[in-house]
Amino acid sequence: MIFLRNILFVLSAAAVLFLAASPALAMPNFSRKYAVPCATCHSAWPKLNDVGVIFKLNGYQLPDSQDGDEASKLPLTESLFLDVAPANPPVSIIMYSGAILMQPGTGYQGRQEDKFFCCVLGSDVNLEVAGSAGANIAYRISLPWGQQYISQGYLRFVNLFSPGMMGVDLGLMNVVDNDVVSDKDSWFADPLPAYWGSEYHPLSSPIGLGSHLSDTGGRLYGRPGYGMFTYEIGVFTGAGIAGKQEDDNAQAYTLMGRVDTESISFSLRHWGNKSAWVDIEGSTASGEKVVFVANPSELDEKTDQLILGLRYADPKFVVDLVADRTTYSLAQQRNVMDGETVVHSLEMTPQNRTAFSLGLTYIFNQWMECGVAASVINTEEYTRTVDGAEERVDAVSTTVGRLRFTFSPAINMRIALEAQADMTGTEGRIGADGMEYDAQNKLVLQWQLAL
Repeated sequence: MIFLRNILFVLSAAAVLFLAASPALAMPNFSRKYAVPCATCHSAWPKLNDVGVIFKLNGYQLPDSQDGDEASKLPLTESLFLDVAPANPPVSIIMYSGAILMQPGTGYQGRQEDKFFCCVLGSDVNLEVAGSAGANIAYRISLPWGQQYISQGYLRFVNLFSPGMMGVDLGLMNVVDNDVVSDKDSWFADPLPAYWGSEYHPLSSPIGLGSHLSDTGGRLYGRPGYGMFTYEIGVFTGAGIAGKQEDDNAQAYTLMGRVDTESISFSLRHWGNKSAWVDIEGSTASGEKVVFVANPSELDEKTDQLILGLRYADPKFVVDLVADRTTYSLAQQRNVMDGETVVHSLEMTPQNRTAFSLGLTYIFNQWMECGVAASVINTEEYTRTVDGAEERVDAVSTTVGRLRFTFSPAINMRIALEAQADMTGTEGRIGADGMEYDAQNKLVLQWQLAL
């Protein structure tokens, strides 16, 4: 019943969403290169309009063109074209910063992360490098300032066989990137809860190794003739590999289809992954806690994920809906061994997570916008059996709402005030220590700048 009430809340919220959106704050290096306003590609940053989608799929070349070795280039040789002149250099620096103005007394496990909120630890700076290395050859590099590894870095080859027919990406990339609603294009302060859950409620987090991670691999995609239909086939490590780290011995596979009309866009993605990544804790009949450590050589975890994205776009507003259904299961019994002897054994029924995010962005003018969003994340009941003793894990439902006002004193700058309302019931605010913590209602001030 709780989950049903939460679903009804999200659906009713659609009827009262009347505010929201953003003037275009984009990667300014493309604006400099082509001498066009950010609004050419963005409806409400970071949401892309159809021109922006085609620009990206076309290898960061203007629609109906293959100008990768011509526009704003310095031709050093017949095969070396550098992004210089008006696009010198092909770099954008984007700063995200903010602080919590009002917050509850305690959080999960008694945490008090004062003055910071999800995904902004003080001031974050991203270095974004993207452009074309030649006709139909593009590149993209995303470097969080001060981090050891990049978050994206890939080569893109487009317009194979005919315009839009096929493209190839190779490298580290956001998996859910060509979907109608990407996991990285949230207009609000934090990523879309349908993908990522709530930072303040760990039990709402994704289950297993899903497609929400950046990963190394390759994908084939296309929008033949740059018409209505887009397809994608991808193969990735499935372990979120961004640098030198442990990998398993399997790959993840993904399929995506997308349809774009004048005002409505729809996408559906499937992600399948076999891995051995999550350590699982269970209790014996005597109450002893046992940790069953994942073994990368056994690949006993399976993650299946379906993601539906729907967008309605109007010149004054954009409505987004994301639905994520993830099933995580163990394919076989997991054991704790002492030599050749089984000391403890674990069996588990599948875990199912269903999440929805609904939001609307409304553009008053190029200076002011406002937004409303609601998200529901439900993790269903499942059982763990340790040494023959069955332990039931109760269902947990999380509901969050957000209201955001944004002012842009310049086209590449915005200042926002966001209220985050935690409507999660008591049963969803119980920590691993068994203690209830406060509802995570917060008031956030955020500022962003793109250079």
